[in-house]
Amino acid sequence: MAKSDKLFSKLAGIKAALENSFEIENADFVTKQKTTQIFYPNEVQHLFGEYNELLPELKKLDSDLYGNLEPLEIDRKPIQKDWVHFESMAGLKMAVDRVFKMWDSQSDLTTEKISGREVFISHSSGDKFIVNSFIDDILIGVLGIKITNIFCTSTDGAKITSGEDWRSEIRSNLISSKVTFLIISPNYKESEVCQNEMGAAWVLSSRVLPLIIEPINFKTVGVIQEPKQIEKLFDESSLDRIKDIIQEEFKIPSNEIKSDRWTAKKKEFLIKCKKHLKENPFDKAFDKSEFQELQKENKALEATVESLIEEKQENLQLIEALQEAKDKDEVRVIMKDQMDLTDYEEFIELTKEVRKELNKYESRIVGIIFKNYTGKDVQLNWQGNRSTLDDGLSRGYYDEEFDINWDNPKMKRVDDKLDELSRFISRTDLTEGFFETYEEEFDDVPFELNNMDFWESVIGSDISFK
Repeated sequence: MAKSDKLFSKLAGIKAALENSFEIENADFVTKQKTTQIFYPNEVQHLFGEYNELLPELKKLDSDLYGNLEPLEIDRKPIQKDWVHFESMAGLKMAVDRVFKMWDSQSDLTTEKISGREVFISHSSGDKFIVNSFIDDILIGVLGIKITNIFCTSTDGAKITSGEDWRSEIRSNLISSKVTFLIISPNYKESEVCQNEMGAAWVLSSRVLPLIIEPINFKTVGVIQEPKQIEKLFDESSLDRIKDIIQEEFKIPSNEIKSDRWTAKKKEFLIKCKKHLKENPFDKAFDKSEFQELQKENKALEATVESLIEEKQENLQLIEALQEAKDKDEVRVIMKDQMDLTDYEEFIELTKEVRKELNKYESRIVGIIFKNYTGKDVQLNWQGNRSTLDDGLSRGYYDEEFDINWDNPKMKRVDDKLDELSRFISRTDLTEGFFETYEEEFDDVPFELNNMDFWESVIGSDISFK
């Protein structure tokens, strides 16, 4: 009876996914949760859906053999929040196993003579260097396995011949292999093809040897095997046990493997591969909780980007409005709206701007500015302080009569800031709340720009007239 490779591959993938997360202990659906992985409802629904979709195709292949198979439904009785009942998963596992047993019962799968290679290496193409080193240094270099007897899709001489059906080749070589190595790394765990090969290996191969590479360990490997059946590829004791298994399976006499050569090639392999991984480390693997946390952070960053884009657009609109403004008062109104300031906050900002300009000058020069701006008839006594006055005079701040030159660029900036503050003080729409806040902060200081206490206490500038 002819068989569909596509059906076989799908069933093997379902079987591998189930075996990655559960150990099935007996036919009474008793299950034991592994500590490293748990299926969630949407993942389980996907596996059940795949199985149920295969049933019509199986019945087309052989209605007598598969005609009594029925679709499965998930038992959604929860054990804990978000968990799917383990009995449903065990039931799916047993149903898949039953199909494989039916399949195996056909003489053309179990008794046909398949001409293939006796060593099958299931691996990720991302681990090509490690796999080729294992073949060259261990299998060929010491154990004497011929390259023509090894099936490995990344190694010259062990690849699929051009033009051959790769699915058929993989299946036939899995069936013919005496030993199937699963080189399980983070790359392997991420590969759907590798997971399908793993499932097929458990079904078809006579002996399967999972070889793990750190950071994969006995808890995270996800294979339905006891820890004693899994070896670490980069461990000397594990390599010794692998050598013993190959010797046993291929009946290699002990005297054909020289101890010194084995030790040297084993160390060469380990040094070479560890150096390779140091220079080419695996990408960091994330568990489900880490992935979900990264998704949250990504959403937060996306929200920040959107906020910045909106802020940029608002700033562009602000620039456009400022360019169209006709005078400084209109600019001030626009800026206040943009910054969403209260009247009191705007007042404090204005006093800070005036203080920044006045604090550029010595207190006696500030005294001259005060006298000129307020029009106060203040007497100036400069005896003994001609150096300060001469400095301001030489810079064109004022003339010999100490009249401020408001056309001087620096004095003009002072004048502009004082004018802005003066216009604010002259406003008639300031509320009682504003004046209550002012009085609480500046007790007994008149709200007047021509008052020296206002300059010293509210603006915060030092003034001297002598």
